[in-house]
Amino acid sequence: MAGLTLRFFKDKFNHILGSIIDYIQNLDDGEYELTIRKKNQKRSLNANNYSWLLTDKLSDVMVIRGVKLSKEEMHAEMIFRYGQPRIDNNGELVTYSTAQGVKLPEFFPYAKEIGESELKGKIFTHYRVYRGSHEYTAEEFSIFLAGIIEECKEQGIPTETPDEIARILSLMEAKK
Repeated sequence: MAGLTLRFFKDKFNHILGSIIDYIQNLDDGEYELTIRKKNQKRSLNANNYSWLLTDKLSDVMVIRGVKLSKEEMHAEMIFRYGQPRIDNNGELVTYSTAQGVKLPEFFPYAKEIGESELKGKIFTHYRVYRGSHEYTAEEFSIFLAGIIEECKEQGIPTETPDEIARILSLMEAKK
């Protein structure tokens, strides 16, 4: 039997309760898991397009640690500065360690080097892993976009007017 996914508003839950009970009574014997969580809204496409436009402009003018970054590399840098780290099922930050010479960002573009250590004579590089912006809620994306906008202002890159930025962010807030 396939799983069951229900989306509901709290004030309408009583209307579907009977259907849930019927479904559960028809399940095979065994252990099941029920999780209820608040549905988060994703970021808006307009805000996403705007973030990439600004990131592209930043990559044209910024040099970070002596290197000119591509648009994709600049996007990753903005994720490291203003984005959301990946969290595991236990609520811990996801960190990977690789043997020296293995560059995790070649496999995971949003992995940032955070240090090195030695174990039994071998050097390991440690990375913090971040979520891609396509996984952000509207609230997380508004924080991300606000950081990019500030970077642009510091570099003298024109952004939308404060009213237009507020409009984009309010559209995101309204979708929460």
